[in-house]
Amino acid sequence: MNLGPQVTDLRWILPNKVLRIKASDSGRLEGVRYSPDQLSNFLVERNNNSFEVKKTYLKAKTKITRKQVIIDKDAPNLYLAGKRTGLSDNIIMKLSYVFQWDISFVLDIRLGDTFTLIYADLYVASKKVKDGEILAAAYTSMGKNHIAIRYEGSGNRSNYYTPKGLSLRKEFIRDPVHFSHISSQFNLRRLHPIHNRVIPHRGIDYAAKHGTPVVAAGDGKITTSKQNSAKGKYLVLRHGQLYTTKYLHLSNFASNIEAGSSVVQGQVIGYVGSTGLATAPHLHYEFLVNGNHRNPRTVKQSKALPIPKSRLQDFHEKSSRFLTELSLIQGKAIYANAENNMEK
Repeated sequence: MNLGPQVTDLRWILPNKVLRIKASDSGRLEGVRYSPDQLSNFLVERNNNSFEVKKTYLKAKTKITRKQVIIDKDAPNLYLAGKRTGLSDNIIMKLSYVFQWDISFVLDIRLGDTFTLIYADLYVASKKVKDGEILAAAYTSMGKNHIAIRYEGSGNRSNYYTPKGLSLRKEFIRDPVHFSHISSQFNLRRLHPIHNRVIPHRGIDYAAKHGTPVVAAGDGKITTSKQNSAKGKYLVLRHGQLYTTKYLHLSNFASNIEAGSSVVQGQVIGYVGSTGLATAPHLHYEFLVNGNHRNPRTVKQSKALPIPKSRLQDFHEKSSRFLTELSLIQGKAIYANAENNMEK
């Protein structure tokens, strides 16, 4: 472990991984071989009284896959429709992350909606070894088309953009937890289920399984990490001078999460629970602007940042192919659906 960053993978050995250890007849360690994934491995070997690290990487070929996911009564949500189409859990989650700033995958999905995606898989010797990244995606609902194109901007950081070059990334994620349904809406005249009297409900209750990860809705700093009889375990995040978000009734905080910690959007900060005054596992989420509560689902967010003008032409040149492919895939699906309707 004293070899430093080059053996960082040894600090995160996961279940089902194989660690091979070579020892002399006297039991002295001579070497360690480990493969963090199917594309790389490293060997640590003794050289006199020290150890040397040798890393090797397999050359993988990229295969582009195109799919269309249709939401219908047999598969009424993204996960079921994605699995039916042959998508891996990983790709389904990545697809949900692409549109997470604009779409609620519980409340906004309708029968007849479609997801179209183009993604890259990695192969070694004709065998798939790893899911790649989603290169382009579209979500069509009630005649409206949301399109996302992956583009690598400055600093080798990739984000998703609209065809006009606007970033899909917003200041805050629409829903900070994967939930089954909203058990209580933002309502200033709500009848409290425990106290049985009208008490303003200044947030949204997301019903979810106990232990479901809760993420930070935006970049910020934790100002409060406490527990009391009403809120249970709860966190308060400050996002600059204007915004504050609150997360109540957690079962536990994530590791290294405490008052004063800085967090980034999408980082796991805690887990769904029912601590405090709660009748079932859920996340109570509040959104404040200048200290005043606002409905998290209707509050206006700042506009998405665009690609710099200096790189806009490059973006349009690289995205044009994906836009054409998405259009063709969607057109074929529309034509096929029309044929099926005629046959019926």
